[in-house]
Amino acid sequence: MVFPILAAFAAIGSWFNGLVVARNANKSTQIAVQREKLEETIARQNRENNLTINQNNIQAQFSIAHSQLEQAKQLADEQKLTQLKIAYLNLIHQSTLQENSQEFQINLEKDRQLFELKCQELSQQHQ
Repeated sequence: MVFPILAAFAAIGSWFNGLVVARNANKSTQIAVQREKLEETIARQNRENNLTINQNNIQAQFSIAHSQLEQAKQLADEQKLTQLKIAYLNLIHQSTLQENSQEFQINLEKDRQLFELKCQELSQQHQ
């Protein structure tokens, strides 16, 4: 009579042990599934973060390139302005040379006329 009771307790213990094993297996499966989901989430967030970082880097590079372009434009504008100033000064110089040349020719003509008058005066005096 003790043996059937012990056997019944053993069967109940075995049944409870099976439940505990099944429950632990179920928890292990749940933990594995949660771990996999967490790893997928982390991997997705890492990809998103990398994309964001790449986008920020590209935006920063565009910003730097734009700034360099503006500096180049400004430098080119300054060089053009300098070239225009040089061209203007050259025109002024040429104009001055031309005016001086005209004045020289006028003065030369006046001197020639004066010389001819002096020559005529001298020739009249010697006659």
